[in-house]
Amino acid sequence: MEASAPAGSNLVTENGILAKDGDVLVTQGLLHRLAGSEVVVLELCEYFASMGRRVVVVARSFGEEFVSEHLALPGVEVIAADDPMLADRLKNYEFTLAWIQHNVTPAVLFSPHAPKTVIFAHLSPFLAAEMALVPGLERGMAAAVVFNSPETRDAHRNAGLYDGFPEERLLVFPNPAPDGFARVQRGSLDGDRPRLLVVSNHLPDEMREALSLLVDDAEIAVVGAQREYGALARRVDPALLAHVDAVISIGKTVQYALNAGRGVYCYDVHGGPGWLDEENLEQSAALNFSGRGFSKRSGVEIAEEVRAGWRRALDFSGSYRATAIERFGLSSCMKALAGSIGAMKLPLEGVDGDIAASAVQLDRRLTQLAVRENGWFSEREAHKRAVTSVRSLTRERDHAVQECDVLRADRGRVQRELDDLAGRFREVVVLREGLIASLEERGLSVARLHDELERKAASIANVKHLHRQDIAGLVRARAELDQMRNSWSWKVTAPLRTALRYLKSARVALVGVFLRR
Repeated sequence: MEASAPAGSNLVTENGILAKDGDVLVTQGLLHRLAGSEVVVLELCEYFASMGRRVVVVARSFGEEFVSEHLALPGVEVIAADDPMLADRLKNYEFTLAWIQHNVTPAVLFSPHAPKTVIFAHLSPFLAAEMALVPGLERGMAAAVVFNSPETRDAHRNAGLYDGFPEERLLVFPNPAPDGFARVQRGSLDGDRPRLLVVSNHLPDEMREALSLLVDDAEIAVVGAQREYGALARRVDPALLAHVDAVISIGKTVQYALNAGRGVYCYDVHGGPGWLDEENLEQSAALNFSGRGFSKRSGVEIAEEVRAGWRRALDFSGSYRATAIERFGLSSCMKALAGSIGAMKLPLEGVDGDIAASAVQLDRRLTQLAVRENGWFSEREAHKRAVTSVRSLTRERDHAVQECDVLRADRGRVQRELDDLAGRFREVVVLREGLIASLEERGLSVARLHDELERKAASIANVKHLHRQDIAGLVRARAELDQMRNSWSWKVTAPLRTALRYLKSARVALVGVFLRR
C-alpha cells in the first residue's frame, strides 16, 4: 500500500515524523557522490533541519569534501560508523525518529536511548545493499518499512523477506521531491527551441546520438558524472529547473520535474516510455520511473520523439502538476506516512538480544568492508579520473591538431586571397592615377572654358550695349520722322513728292522700253 492518511483520521505527530522537537537519526552506507540514496539523505537532513530539529547522519564511509559541500547545514552532524566514540556522541542526542538505510544499525537503536519511531527504507528492487539482512530485525522494531516504488516493495516481499509481516506496515514512499520544486514558476517559452536538461550518470549510446542530432533544435544542458561527455557534476535543484522547459532523465529527477511543471522524457540505460503522459505515467511510477518495462529506442527515434512531443509533454505536466505536488511532494508524503503509522496502532514485537547482537555485529563487519572498499574505491576513482583526464587531453590534442590543419589550409587560402587583393589594389592605384590625370586635364579644360565664357559674356554685354544704343537711335529717328510728317512743310510738299514718284516710275518704264529696243 502507498503511504496515505486514512479517511477521517487525524495525523499523529507523536510518532516522531512531524514532531517539531526531538532529534533525528539517519543512517546510510556511503556518502561520496550524488546518487540515489545519497540524495535521499541530503533531502531528509534539509527537511528535518528546516523544522529546527537536530539531525545526525551515521555513515559507514563518507567523503569530507562531499559532506562539506552538501551537508554543512545548521543542526546537522555526520559521524563515521566506525568512530570509536560513536556511542558516547550519540548519547548527547534525544532521538525520537530513526531513518535506516543500507542496514546501518548503530547500537543506540537497541539501548535505552533508542528513538520512539524507527523506519527502514529500501530504494532498489535488486541491489544487495538494499535488502533486509537480519531476519526479525525490521519485524521487531520498524514502525514502517518504506519502499521507493511498488516494484521495489513487491520484489522484497516476493523474495520472502517479509513473510508474515503486517501488510499495512509495508508502505510506498515514492521518492518524493523537496517542496522547493513546487514553487518553481512556470517559464515562458521563447521561440521554438526548447530548453532541455539531461540528467544521467550513465548516458546510453542512443541518447548521446540523439543529443547530437538535437543540437540545432534545442538548447541542451547535461548534468551527471560523465564529464567526458560534457556533463556537469552538480545537484539538481529548483533553481536549475527554473531555467528549462523539459527534462530527460529517470528516477528521482522525474518527481522533481513533475512537481516543477516541466515536461519529462523518461529514458536511460533501461529504456523508457519517452514523454510522460496520462497513458504511461502510472506504469512508469510503479517502476520508480526507472525506464524498466518499456522498449529501447534508437538515437534517431529519440530525437524525432523529442522534437515532435515536447510541447504536448509540457502541457501535460502543467495540467498534472497539482496532483504531482500532492502525490510526490516531500511534506505531503511525510504527512501521509505519519498518518499511516499513527492509524496502525500496532504493538511492536521488540527485538531479542541475539537479533540485536547480530545486527550490531553485522553492521560493524559491513562497516569494515565499506572502509576497506572505500580505499579501493578511492584508488579506482583516482585511476578513473586520470584515465578520463588523459582521454580528455587526447581529444583536446586531436582537436588542436585538426584545428592546426584547418589553419594551415586557411593560411594558404588567405595568402592567395591576399595576393589577389594586392593585384587588384595595384590596378586600383593605376586607375586612380589615370583618373587624377583625367581630372586635372578636365580641370584645365574647365578653366579654359571658363575664360572663354567670360570673354563671350563680355562680348555679349558689349553687343547688348550697342543694340540698346541702336534701338535708342531708331526710337529718336522715328520720333523725328513722325514730327516731320506732322509738320506744315511736309504736308505742303506732299503733291510734289507724289509727282516725283510718278516721274521716277515713268523714267524707269522708258528705260525699259529703250533697253528692249
